[in-house]
Amino acid sequence: MTASAKRARPPAGFRLLEHTADIGVEAWGRTRQECFDQAVRALAAVVAAPRTPITTRAEAVRIPPGTHEEQLLTLLEAAIYLIDVNGQMPIAAHLVPAPDGGLGGVFDTVAVEDVEQTGSVPKAATRYLLRVWQDDTGWCARATIDV
Repeated sequence: MTASAKRARPPAGFRLLEHTADIGVEAWGRTRQECFDQAVRALAAVVAAPRTPITTRAEAVRIPPGTHEEQLLTLLEAAIYLIDVNGQMPIAAHLVPAPDGGLGGVFDTVAVEDVEQTGSVPKAATRYLLRVWQDDTGWCARATIDV
């Protein structure tokens, strides 16, 4: 990415990357937690568009210590679990560092029946092309979602 492209990038956001049998997500933010939040928002965008108005509820999330990549993978897997088992679509993640090196916080979720499904429900987040890095603009992450 060129220096001018980096400056033009919003402080936080995501984009979806098309693959043959899965979807790639790329997310960025000023902090690692903001970047991970954007990855959760990208996951939601793979599956659905919220109907308005939506009512959200908080679902606790705890990510154990590990590499940045392991923590992102665990976070995305926790989000997929909520969709699959609890019928709740995570649409944002509010995370804070835990004293042990993990992350704690909550997902903002919406009932699956309150969203318009626009894509396949993900089966898993994978290690394929999984990467988390920091550059001069903040934190970036890339993950592949098996759909």
